[in-house]
Amino acid sequence: MNPSPTFPPNTTDILPCPTSHDTPCETADFHLSDEAMWMIIWIAGMLMFLCLPFCVTKSRRDLCWRRIKERQWISDDREDDWYTAAVRRQQEQRRQQMEAEQRHFRTSRTQEDEIREQFLLQCMENYTMSLSRTDIHEMEETNSRAGSIKSFGSLQSFRCSKKIGDESESGIVAIDVEAQIAGSERKAKEKRSDSLTDDEEEQAVLAFAFDDNCRKVYVPLPGQTTMDAEETVGAPSARRMVNSGCAICLCTFDTEEKITWSANPKCPHIFHSDCILHWYLAVGRKTQRRHIRQNPEMSDEELLTKICDFPINCPCCRQNFCQDIRKFDVSASSSRTQAESESDEEMEQPRNEVDSMELGSTPSATASQ
Repeated sequence: MNPSPTFPPNTTDILPCPTSHDTPCETADFHLSDEAMWMIIWIAGMLMFLCLPFCVTKSRRDLCWRRIKERQWISDDREDDWYTAAVRRQQEQRRQQMEAEQRHFRTSRTQEDEIREQFLLQCMENYTMSLSRTDIHEMEETNSRAGSIKSFGSLQSFRCSKKIGDESESGIVAIDVEAQIAGSERKAKEKRSDSLTDDEEEQAVLAFAFDDNCRKVYVPLPGQTTMDAEETVGAPSARRMVNSGCAICLCTFDTEEKITWSANPKCPHIFHSDCILHWYLAVGRKTQRRHIRQNPEMSDEELLTKICDFPINCPCCRQNFCQDIRKFDVSASSSRTQAESESDEEMEQPRNEVDSMELGSTPSATASQ
């Protein structure tokens, strides 16, 4: 009898029917997804916590970046790049600053004095010389001064003799003599003040100031340059004799000292070169301050043009002392252009005459033919 075939059991019959409740496997998968979600949230929070300070302000970002660099959280290569960028930025700022200074040039007091000094040295170059021993002469006392001393001594002896004879009478005689001398001196001063001009009075005052020393110096005439003085050194009227003394420092002239005289023929005064130079430097600084005070909104370029714009007058007579080289250059250039134009006209005149002669000879030649 054949056995009946056996079939595998039907699995569908063993598994339970599906229900609405979750299986244990599905519940485990759900718990794993929750843990992953919490992990993602935690990582996002950490990233936000770390990145939030960098997003607040620029100063906060720089502070955090510096702290990270101090703790060596980044490599050295990045630090080298940062240093190179800082150096490049500093060089760029320096270049921009130099360009700004070139656009708006502002000079200091020392630079202004140097500019004025060069300007004055060029103005006084042809009117400055060094004294030698042959230029300085020692003079003896004048007869008038000796006579005044003798008269003063005779007056003293007269007083003493009268005092020995009669004290009261000698006092009266001395008083009368003093009154007569004072009256004569007053009349002489009034007469001298009426007869002398302003320049002569200034020279007399200067001579009185340096009357104690009998030193005289020979210098070129006013308005005469050093080159002209060298050319006319043999002439009798090439030089003048003046008192040895500077009216600015009140010191006498000595050998190997530089003196400067006026370029104006009407100004006879002479000074030490250093004294007159520092005098005009002070005048230039004062004039510059006056320009700034009168026009506070003046630009730097205008102030630069006003550095050498100050009066160069004599400290004694207030006349023009030096020739302004700017005006001199303008006049020289104008005279040069005028001379060139005149020479061109002279060259054109013979050409016109030759042309007229040729034109005049042409008709006659044609007629003869």
